[in-house]
Amino acid sequence: MEPDPYDSPRPGSKLGRAAKGGGRWLRRHPLGALQILLLILVLVVIAQNLEPTSIDLLFWTVAALPKLVLMLLSMVVGALFWEGLRRRWLKPGRRHGATPKDTSATSQTRP
Repeated sequence: MEPDPYDSPRPGSKLGRAAKGGGRWLRRHPLGALQILLLILVLVVIAQNLEPTSIDLLFWTVAALPKLVLMLLSMVVGALFWEGLRRRWLKPGRRHGATPKDTSATSQTRP
């Protein structure tokens, strides 16, 4: 039986030695790696949505508006609308079943 040439120990190359510690940065900076990944995903979404489009709003027509701008505008309008609803119906004292505090007992002073 012949010896397998791949089982014999070989001297490591400089490239192979550098790759051994290549995962150290990822282990030390997991949030940085996640931020880089999210940045790449955002750049891909931006690149895919740069083509102009037109939109009809009742009797107005907005022409040649990039899809990205349209998406950002709709998100901002939706967030403002949601915040207005939240402030109108979920007042700070009425959240999660809390009852308004009686302030008459605490505002009295002693003679």
